[in-house]
Amino acid sequence: LLKVPGRVGQAGVYGCGCWAANLSCNSPAVACSTSGAGEDLIKCMLARSFADAVAHEGAPDEAVRRLLQDVAATRPGGVQAG
Repeated sequence: LLKVPGRVGQAGVYGCGCWAANLSCNSPAVACSTSGAGEDLIKCMLARSFADAVAHEGAPDEAVRRLLQDVAATRPGGVQAG
């Protein structure tokens, strides 16, 4: 009803709409859910990328800042807000 026929949003693509991981018993689990322009979120697998960044860097605010800077630097137009 609200989507173009045949369009698949980020929710249906593994690692794009949501992601959760527990990499080891010694680190906290990380989960992320996204909303917005699905096509752009699919291109950079934002949910998985963010969860991985938090798991490896530890500080969520620094991880998201660095990830968004990387996305903006490597993708023409960055990720568009939806």
